[in-house]
Amino acid sequence: FQVLQYMQDANLEPTKVTYTSLLSECARIGRADRAAIVLKRMREQQGRHRDDMKLQKFHGNDEADVDLEKNLLKLFGRARRVNEAVAVLKGMLSRREIPDNDCWKILFDAVETKRHFDEALRLLTSMREKGQNLPINELTYGALLGACNRVNQLMPAFTLVKEMKESGATLTEEMFLKLIELCSRNKQAKTAVDVFEAMRSSGVSPGVKTYTSLLTAMANNDSNSSLHFEAKNRSVFIRPRGLWEETHEESYDNILKTKANAANNLFRVFLVFGEMKSSGIQPDVAAYNALINSCAAVGDLERAMGVLKEMYDDQNCFPPDAITFTSLIKTAANAHDIKAAEQIFSDMQQRTNHFSSFHSPSEKTFKHMMNANLNANRFRRVLELWDDMMGRQLAPTNHTCSSALTACQRLKNVDKALRIYNSMNRFSVRLDNCSLLKMVKICEEAGRKDVTREILIKRSSQ
Repeated sequence: FQVLQYMQDANLEPTKVTYTSLLSECARIGRADRAAIVLKRMREQQGRHRDDMKLQKFHGNDEADVDLEKNLLKLFGRARRVNEAVAVLKGMLSRREIPDNDCWKILFDAVETKRHFDEALRLLTSMREKGQNLPINELTYGALLGACNRVNQLMPAFTLVKEMKESGATLTEEMFLKLIELCSRNKQAKTAVDVFEAMRSSGVSPGVKTYTSLLTAMANNDSNSSLHFEAKNRSVFIRPRGLWEETHEESYDNILKTKANAANNLFRVFLVFGEMKSSGIQPDVAAYNALINSCAAVGDLERAMGVLKEMYDDQNCFPPDAITFTSLIKTAANAHDIKAAEQIFSDMQQRTNHFSSFHSPSEKTFKHMMNANLNANRFRRVLELWDDMMGRQLAPTNHTCSSALTACQRLKNVDKALRIYNSMNRFSVRLDNCSLLKMVKICEEAGRKDVTREILIKRSSQ
């Protein structure tokens, strides 16, 4: 780089050989940041001489160039510098080079944002539409599905699966796992079940991560979520008759339609868990947490505590974590058992009780504790929990802020409400419509119209 600076000081422009040597050295020592600087200067020089016929010397097409570009792709991919990786790939495509599967796999393995995913997919689609068709192998399909999972792209993932099935490609356990995780994140429990059944019917044995993801998908099922995706895309997998077809004279499709059937969904979750254990697969903490979360949906505290006991009795499982106790508190809140919620909240923070270790409450823990106390009309306790959360420097969400403001409204405590409002501003939590209405009502009832006006002005400018 010093030599490059000497050349520029002497008004000498580097040649392709100079840049290639620099890029090769950057790739050799793993300096993605330096390689990005070299490529930027290279493009700037090309831009200054766009109409110069001598520029053709800058565009080699030999094997050395291709090897260098692959090395640069690997370098930028490992460093997650997607913009530079895309620039290298565009350079290859502009010279009618057809990047191989390794190049595309490297690129999609590095993708972590939707913008980069869309750009990378657009390049691949454009190349194939221009007749530069590339038979995608299973490794590249795996990288594409991994990218879909990381940036939460459900529809493109199932489009890829359809293409894979048409091309005769085989789905691995890792691919099925990524699809189930995507379904879970998008609350598409029925599709997750279909993927799981297709996995088993294709002869692929599910592991602990797959079972846990399926349990999580079922536990987090939201019957009010849109079923448009499922109606249109579930045909990608043909679900055989078996475990999911009929139980208690109801199909699994009907069971997941309304929250009135949450108890039947809980039965399904425990059925999957039982199958997991009977298959010889050791459940992990996340699997047990999914069971407790399912119990929370119907407020079945007795069964949830039974799961906790089973965790302690399981010699091969790690002890419960903070998520476990948060889910137990959520269960107690939904069961309207305030004593149990307070006991669990106290026990999880004790270092000398029967629980194995100390667990610091999270914002979600406080959210469920505040819900439990609101349901019990214990408004002062709600504000105590808010102060505890602020003392721990936990960032609130709109949900916890709304609960605290509800308590202020019921107690007619305008000063506390204003302190909560200031905390929201400090943590950059924007007033949602519900919290805004509560603040306005609290201030107006206290005769603080000046404060109301300030809040409304600030809210309208956000």
